[in-house]
Amino acid sequence: MRNLVHRTYDIESIKNEFLNIGFSEEAIDFVFLHNENYNYEVLKEKLINVEKNLQKDISSLDIKIDNVEKTYQKDISSLDIKIDNVEKNLNTKIDMLKRI
Repeated sequence: MRNLVHRTYDIESIKNEFLNIGFSEEAIDFVFLHNENYNYEVLKEKLINVEKNLQKDISSLDIKIDNVEKTYQKDISSLDIKIDNVEKNLNTKIDMLKRI
C-alpha cells in the first residue's frame, strides 16, 4: 500500500512538472494511460512526440477547413451571380407586363 501511495505521489509530481512547462493536461493523461514507465525523460520524450503529432493534425485540419471555406465561397459567389440573373430576368418580365 505504501508503494502505491508513493507511486501516486510520483505521478502527480511528474504531472505537475509537465504542466508547469506547458504541456496540456490531456496530453499528459494520454501518455500516462498508455505507458507503464513513469521515468521523467521517457515521459517527456513521449509527451513531446504526442504534442508534435497533435500540432501536425491541427495543421492538417486547418488546411482542410481553409479548403472547405474556399469551396463554399466559390459556391456562394456562384449563387449570388445566379440570384442576380434571376432578379434581372424577373425585373425585365415585370417591366414587360407593366407595358401591356
